[in-house]
Amino acid sequence: MRVVSPTSNSIRHGAHVASAQAFLFGLVVGIFFVAGCKPAESSAKPVSVAMQRDGKWNVILISVDTLRPDRLGCYGYKRNTSPSVDRLAERGVRFESVISECSWTAPAHMTLFTGLYPTTHGVTTPGVCLWNRIPTLPEVLKRDGYRTFAYTGGGNVAAYYGFGRGFERYVVSGEGKNGLKSCALDKAIVLAQEQIERFQPEEPYFIFVHGYDLHAPYEPWEPWASRFRSPDAEPFDDYLRDDFDFKKQGRRLSPGNIKFLSDLYDAGVARADQLLGGFFEFLERCGELERTIVVFLSDHGEEFGEHGSVGHYGTIYPECLRVPLVIVGPGLAPGVVRQSVGLKDVMPTVLQLVGIPAPPTRGRSLVPLMRGERVDPWPMFSETDYGVHLRSVIWEGHQMIRKAYDPVPRLFDLRTDPNANRDMAKDHPQRVAEFMAIMPDPPADVAVHDLTPDVDIDALRALGYIGSRN
Repeated sequence: MRVVSPTSNSIRHGAHVASAQAFLFGLVVGIFFVAGCKPAESSAKPVSVAMQRDGKWNVILISVDTLRPDRLGCYGYKRNTSPSVDRLAERGVRFESVISECSWTAPAHMTLFTGLYPTTHGVTTPGVCLWNRIPTLPEVLKRDGYRTFAYTGGGNVAAYYGFGRGFERYVVSGEGKNGLKSCALDKAIVLAQEQIERFQPEEPYFIFVHGYDLHAPYEPWEPWASRFRSPDAEPFDDYLRDDFDFKKQGRRLSPGNIKFLSDLYDAGVARADQLLGGFFEFLERCGELERTIVVFLSDHGEEFGEHGSVGHYGTIYPECLRVPLVIVGPGLAPGVVRQSVGLKDVMPTVLQLVGIPAPPTRGRSLVPLMRGERVDPWPMFSETDYGVHLRSVIWEGHQMIRKAYDPVPRLFDLRTDPNANRDMAKDHPQRVAEFMAIMPDPPADVAVHDLTPDVDIDALRALGYIGSRN
């Protein structure tokens, strides 16, 4: 295992970041700002986000791995896959355009937990552990008196990546045939419910629930699978193999094969939704929803033939970056936020909702948007360094994708080409130049260092997020 600290190679995101030495210090005094932007679009009503008088609000963070928002009814899907999540969205704030900072599990979840870009927190490849001086969401909450528990699928959110930090218990339970589904949502939810019943009324808690139920290989979950069978679907025999990389050379899927996998995926969504519905009913029955902030989201999406393949490895197109985000809590009026936001924004949002100062992050609290306030939008950066080095920026209805060290980027108009299939870079050199001006340079391989510059350490120490030198 490698422990990675932020360096000049790993802190390249943000057009105004001059060096690794200034990065975290710069975050203390300000957050990346884009001048001359249009005001935010939001239909969320003005809300009160007052703190609970007696104690603090609880927080439950639910991540359904590999969930595309366009497979949920509240995001416009026609199939009846998600009645429980749809009802949750009706009582809270739904974010219509959420862009993950990475297209696979470990970096995306670490961005969720730290508010930092992948090449800043450093968890960009398997086996790399978060630097121990970067504060995480559960650590901050625990420091403020929260009880902290996690029930997860392990794998790419295993504790050794750094996800276990700040939790009293970080549980991976059950047995899975492929190592990914070692903790399905049903087991995670049962364990979470049992723990919630043990808490004392005066104990605030943070619970993280995660499952790989939708991740390939796609299970033929019944009776849900029988409900989602397209007439043009073509089953094939080896779709449940542990080797589920459908991009491998020599493996060709017909459109009917892809439709078959897509139907199984929808069945998984419906199953997960039913499980979550039972969890939401439990919270309602126990009165927990009256004093709990529930954050429902995913880490990345999934491709089903939009760019000739199935899965999310080595790609950074919209179908793999778009994720759902719904936040429900006391004092939060229902509404929809249309401005693009990211997973990096969740940590500062949760901390503001519970009244705890946030450490330096690349995210911004979404509370003003949830209140219906006018907020300037900002470009959405995403990246992946696992297998292929790709950078993306989504801004003003366009996406530019650049392969590291490749001077020729790709540009797509997502307003007329939402699946990013028509590269228009050659026809719009001025737009490409504008995007290149805000696109971070492709970093070199993440370097391993024991310490970052003292200015970074001192800035975090001054805010109370790391202790004195040993």
